[in-house]
This record gives sequence, C-alpha cells and structure tokens, in this order.
Amino acid sequence: MNGESFFRSTIGSMIGQGFAVDDVREKLFLKGASEVWGGEEMDAHPAWYFWLANSPGAYRLQLVDSGRLDEHTGSVMRGVFSVKYYPSPLEPVFSHFSPVEQALVVGETFDHTNTPKLEAQVPENLFSVGTIEFIRDLVNKQSFLTYTSLDRLRFHKSSPELNRVGEDQSTFIEEPSHPRQIPAWDLGYPLFDASVGLHAFLMRKPPKRVILSRQSGFDFFENNTGDLVQRDSEEIVFKSLMVAFNPECCEKDSTFEQSLTSQLLGSPWTPILDTAAPWRCRSDSHQHTYNGRLGSQINHGHEACACTDGLGHMPDVKNTLCRSVNVDGVIWEVPLAFNEQWWLMAEAEQFMKSMCGCH
Repeated sequence: MNGESFFRSTIGSMIGQGFAVDDVREKLFLKGASEVWGGEEMDAHPAWYFWLANSPGAYRLQLVDSGRLDEHTGSVMRGVFSVKYYPSPLEPVFSHFSPVEQALVVGETFDHTNTPKLEAQVPENLFSVGTIEFIRDLVNKQSFLTYTSLDRLRFHKSSPELNRVGEDQSTFIEEPSHPRQIPAWDLGYPLFDASVGLHAFLMRKPPKRVILSRQSGFDFFENNTGDLVQRDSEEIVFKSLMVAFNPECCEKDSTFEQSLTSQLLGSPWTPILDTAAPWRCRSDSHQHTYNGRLGSQINHGHEACACTDGLGHMPDVKNTLCRSVNVDGVIWEVPLAFNEQWWLMAEAEQFMKSMCGCH
C-alpha cells in the first residue's frame, strides 16, 4: 500500500468511526466532515473538509506529501497534511485575512458551507494556517501526530518607492503594512486537537508523550516580481507540538521513537515542554476548562493557568497546563491546555446511540 492509499484509508476510518458515535462527536466538537472531490489533483492528494462546533469557520486538511521512510526499511509511513482555515465573515479574525481572501469568502466562490464551490478557484497560497505530520510505525504499531505553525502569520507588501534593498535584491518597506496578519497557530489548533482525539478513539491507544518546542519565526515579504520572500523575525514564534501515542507491541521506546522525538529536543528547536502525562491545575480558586483552542495566560491568585480567550467553561475537559518554563533565561508561561479527551477517547464506548451515523 502506498502513502496516499494508507492515509486516505486512515483519515477515512477516523471520520467514519468517530462521527458515527454521538458521544465522540460531542466531546470532540465535531459537526461534520466531507471528502473533497475534484479530478486528478484530489486523486493524488486527497483532502477533507471539517466543521467544528468550537470554530465558526471551516477547515480543509489535504495530504501534500506521503511515502515510506526508506531509512527504516519501509516500515514507517509518513504523511504531511496542509491545514487551511476558511474564516466566517461573522468572526473577528475575518478582518485580519487579506482583502483577496475576504473577497473570496463573501463572493460567489464560496457556498453556504463556508467552503469553496470549486477548489481550483482558490490559489493554494491562501488560507493556510499550518501543517500536520502523521507518522505510523508499522512494526511497533505506534502513531505520532505533529502540529507545526507560526503564532502569527504575517505578509508584508513591497514598495518600489522605498529604498532598502535586501540581499536578494528585493525591495522592502521600512515600516511594513500587514495585509494579512492572522493568529495561525490558534486557528489551526482545534483541527489538530480533534484529530488527536479521533485517532485515539480509532486505535484505542492514548498519548504516552507530548513535546512542545519552539524556534524563531519568520515573516513573508512580497518582492518586486510578486514572489514571496521569507525573512527571519524575532517577533514571531515557530512552534511544533508532537503527540506520541502508546504502541501496541512494547513498553520501552523504540529506536525509531527515540530518533523522531529527539528532533524536537535539539537545535534548531528549543523544547518548552516534554511530558508523559497531562498536567492539572492546582489553583485555590477553581479549575478553568478548555474549549479546544489555545488560551491566553490568566493569573488566578496563586499560579498562572491557560484558559480560553473568553474564559469559556466547557464540561469534561479539565486538564490545563500550568507551568513556568525557563528557556535560555527567558521565563515562559506556557499558554497550552491539553484536552483530556485525548486520553479518554482511547476507552470511549464504540457504539452508536442513534440509528443513523450520517452527519
């Protein structure tokens, strides 16, 4: 089985089995999913739309690269998925997308589902918010899901009238405008959150380890020819979150697992968190819960907890990361809450309470 067939089947099974159970849909905020159809491009690079109860817009998950890792004798499958977010015109972040993206959403290109009528009408560089890497060790029967994105995704316009010239002879404005400045990590995270829960439910295995790492990010500039040039920026953070699931065969870390996880623990990455279990708040006031998005740092008397932007209180999700982390002399209040459903889904009941699993 090649990579395309393997991941098409796996994602299809995650959707088919997870959406068929009412309790799973409710706990993971699942509203709907649909495979994208449309010619040879979709045949080679399958894609799916997702609608989540905790996100006003819609998502597209597309397999852009896949195959077996030869250095592991073909026993490891790797798939890289692009994540796009189509914002709702009614949500505040809509105004932070580019004028072109906004016009597409409110124009004739999109339909009532907040997705494109024909995918070919939307340029590939629009609406992107991150990537999800899916790795499956076929020998040890172990999965790894990794979400990677920038905390802010900024595009700057070039200006021939202003006179700073870069090393690549592109002209940049001194005080760049931001025709597109979106919180990319936050926008894409709910889809990753749901994907981890769906995979735990499908494989009946919970996460065994979670690693969060960071490095300096970058901005995008448009040069004189209309091409995008990437420039490093200390103002932007590039983050990667890996969830390693328990294997079926053994308790000790495999050689492959050690090799894979070490990539996020060394240069150019700086690890912020490496934990084998979800953390719980121990605040003297009350536990804030999590609606599937990364939250902002809020102080509750004795310690800092990660809560939702609107201090949303959702049932059943109470594991919240509450740690100050020293990274190269800088104290980070890690703004990340883990959904306890990542662990609970591995033991969730696998039957339908309703007669129809169609949604």
